[in-house]
Amino acid sequence: MNINNLPSDNIENIIKCQQNDIESSYKTMNDSFDELYEFILVFYDYLYTKHNYGDGIPRTMIEIHILTEINDNPGTTITNLARKWHRTTSAVSQIIKNYVNLGLVTRSRNKKDGKINNLFITKKGKELVNNHKKYDIEHINDLINTFLEQSSVEEIKSFFKLVSIFKNYLLEE
Repeated sequence: MNINNLPSDNIENIIKCQQNDIESSYKTMNDSFDELYEFILVFYDYLYTKHNYGDGIPRTMIEIHILTEINDNPGTTITNLARKWHRTTSAVSQIIKNYVNLGLVTRSRNKKDGKINNLFITKKGKELVNNHKKYDIEHINDLINTFLEQSSVEEIKSFFKLVSIFKNYLLEE
């Protein structure tokens, strides 16, 4: 379903759906949300598709953004990264171990708590982060221009507002 073809009364029908009419209610809601479900699945695939950010080693969006987070917040910890990126500390630890082995990140024991490692970017890591930032700027500009070809600035702002609302709804669930 193309969202532009979504009749405005369809949103009202979703709101009016009655629990006792399960089949009709489900069909109305599901038909309206199919585009959203498909977007989520496509974006999920994109999130885990590996891209080359300039050093010849393909990485996922999560992996490169974790490296960028270390660059932008020197001394951050695995726990902070796991919290921000909604990953387990074990998953983030594996990424960091790989980055340390590749010479992109260094670990330093926290002076106040020896059980904590603070993470710092290396010169080699900084070069990769800069390549990533250039990559993102180019791709985000392309995306915004695609949005602008088909939507108004106000519609784009509304989209990002709804994404934020939806994210918060899912986090609360």
